[in-house]
Amino acid sequence: MNTITCQLCGESIHGALYGHLGECHRTTAQEYLKQYPGAPLVAPALLNQIQSGKTVKRTPIQATAEFRIHDAALKKRNGTSPLAPNLDPHYQFPPEAAYLIHAINHQENVMIVGPTGTGKSSLVMQLAAQTNTPLRRCNLNGETTVSDFLGRWTVRGKEMVYSEGILPTAMKNGDWLLLDEIDAALPNILFVLQSVLEECGKLTLLEKDGESIASQPDFRIIATANTIGNGDESGLYAGTQILNKAFKDRFDTVIYLDYPDEKTETEILSQKVSNLKKTEIKRLVKCARQVVILFADTLNQLRIPSEVIGYTTEPSKRAFARLTRETGMDLQQLSTLYTRFFPCVYSIFKAFDEPFRSLKPRVPAMNALEYTPIDDAIIFTAKRIVVRKETRKIILILTDGEPYSGNPTMQLTVIKHLEENLRKCEQAGIECVAVGIQTDYVKNFFKENVVVQNLPKLPKAFYTKFSELLRKNR
Repeated sequence: MNTITCQLCGESIHGALYGHLGECHRTTAQEYLKQYPGAPLVAPALLNQIQSGKTVKRTPIQATAEFRIHDAALKKRNGTSPLAPNLDPHYQFPPEAAYLIHAINHQENVMIVGPTGTGKSSLVMQLAAQTNTPLRRCNLNGETTVSDFLGRWTVRGKEMVYSEGILPTAMKNGDWLLLDEIDAALPNILFVLQSVLEECGKLTLLEKDGESIASQPDFRIIATANTIGNGDESGLYAGTQILNKAFKDRFDTVIYLDYPDEKTETEILSQKVSNLKKTEIKRLVKCARQVVILFADTLNQLRIPSEVIGYTTEPSKRAFARLTRETGMDLQQLSTLYTRFFPCVYSIFKAFDEPFRSLKPRVPAMNALEYTPIDDAIIFTAKRIVVRKETRKIILILTDGEPYSGNPTMQLTVIKHLEENLRKCEQAGIECVAVGIQTDYVKNFFKENVVVQNLPKLPKAFYTKFSELLRKNR
């Protein structure tokens, strides 16, 4: 089996958990093992391959078909690979996919730059899925060491053997190597990459008697970054580094990926949430954006520090099917093991110290994928706001659904979790106010609430409730 289950969310991941932990849970392997001691980080099949020191022999690309999108074509590889990502039938390739295909066809190094949540990694993964391409993914979030990247000597039985890291393995096998958050990588890792990124680049393993590794023709390096390598002044991407010019020059193609427009986002939502009509989704998206902009603009004019965060959960059907297939358990059995089948996803559309103008370009990324993790959302937001120096702290919740984890047998657990988190907020002096969109469940949990059944009235109702809060003395 070349998949491994994440204990945090229950999702089955191909290969290893390192990239998934950083991308979906914003945590490291070290923190994960503290919470789940002894939990595996690498899938059994991949672990056996690493420990045996063998590499998977593959023939170069032999085209039996092409994947074509936006007038660009990329050859598919024969057969299937356990390292090829799962195909998302609802994924919509942005126009920038053509640039990526062109760069891959011309054996160019690619850097994809853009704000968080724009789908930089998803673009690469879905292109690999469409072309049956093995993809190895590494999150360079500052915790990844050179030994993790290149390899290290380990004891196996009574012998010392060299366990190769992700970079030499990908080079030998002709895989794609996706390097997430390259602008947060340690300088010594960037130095190692420089020689590999050169034309006809090679890698020298000094710890392995200076072995020189030349990459297979199909090997590609694709990096993602939140900044273009000039550092970050917004405060959104703490830990990003200034990349030196020599390193940046080794990337032949730089692609900027932004949030989709409203029309594209509506189409995506219509496919993800099939039980809603397109017109209803479009109205919901438009109203939510209006309210967010109104809220932030009002606070900006009153000089009140504010932050705008969106919460949802990743789609569950595909991952749940994998859990069922790999464990042999049915829904009832799985329900006894997991409260939530899939991770909570959040996006910070505006940080406290950011200007109001930074919000509008990011609002198009606001969407609702599946469930409403309001219990987790409240405690996460409370942790961010409780450290602020202001004497009055308010969390305004805009929601269109009941608190639900995706597991019907655990619904009471989720509700209790919400109630407990609201009590913690009250004890910490944090006010929680909820606006329910076409749902009145907020009346059951929030002392301060307003319900809006008519979408066009949402902006006015939200503004009215907010005005009441500002006039209210604690």
